[in-house]
Amino acid sequence: PVILNSQLTWSGNLSEWKLRADGDLQRGKESAKFSFTGNGGQESIDISELELKTAKGGLLGKLHAQWQPTLEFAFNGNLKQFDPSYFYPDYAGAVDASLILNVKQLSDKPWQGKVVIEKLGGHLRGRVLAGNADVAFNGLNISGDADLKIGSSNLLVKGSGNEIIDVLTEFKPLNFNDLNPQWSGSLKGKVVLKGARSNPLYDVQLVGEKIAMLDYRADYVLLQGNTISGNRTQLIMRDAFIGDQNIEQIQTELIGKLSDAQLQVTV
Repeated sequence: PVILNSQLTWSGNLSEWKLRADGDLQRGKESAKFSFTGNGGQESIDISELELKTAKGGLLGKLHAQWQPTLEFAFNGNLKQFDPSYFYPDYAGAVDASLILNVKQLSDKPWQGKVVIEKLGGHLRGRVLAGNADVAFNGLNISGDADLKIGSSNLLVKGSGNEIIDVLTEFKPLNFNDLNPQWSGSLKGKVVLKGARSNPLYDVQLVGEKIAMLDYRADYVLLQGNTISGNRTQLIMRDAFIGDQNIEQIQTELIGKLSDAQLQVTV
């Protein structure tokens, strides 16, 4: 368990206030010191100085969060041998990265924002980290590039979409246990999206094996289809569980584009 000791100074009123905190996190014989300074009101908070120091490294950055009139979150900072297990016990590690994250959701609009990860390194749960990312997104519309590795997993993203979507995502592969200790199985293949934002065409070639996540399990999953140069999409699942319900095999086939496709299901 982690024990929190802190001193908090707050001044102002609910509409406009300032905050400073200093303290430490005790975990057995290890400790981490933290401090942050910020201000805010009834609609947002800005942490202008956020620092966490451990024996090997830590985190230094700034943070912004807003919940009215729109939802927004932003973080800009550097991680050096940062150990997330002070906050998430299952994720021990020493992570290096320079990180910029901006996300927001305007009324009745999809999430949009930007993610920049530079010089990702170190390790997490015994898995080596590596890669870089510089990606802007507006719903499914993605521009930029990402090449991120954790353990035996590798995620590649390439996008050049503005009003017209043109995105390639590759899993080479994605091993779910690299992401979460409670998950297992793998996914490999690619997803290509092209065309109008409201109804993009796609080329999907994905194979999943021995998947177990949350309340879902499947021994085998195949999703393949191409509406860019074809008109058929097929989904096959074998020995699947949704909660306690077992489906030995299900096969679905879409004929045509999504907007006017005919669906056939075989169980």
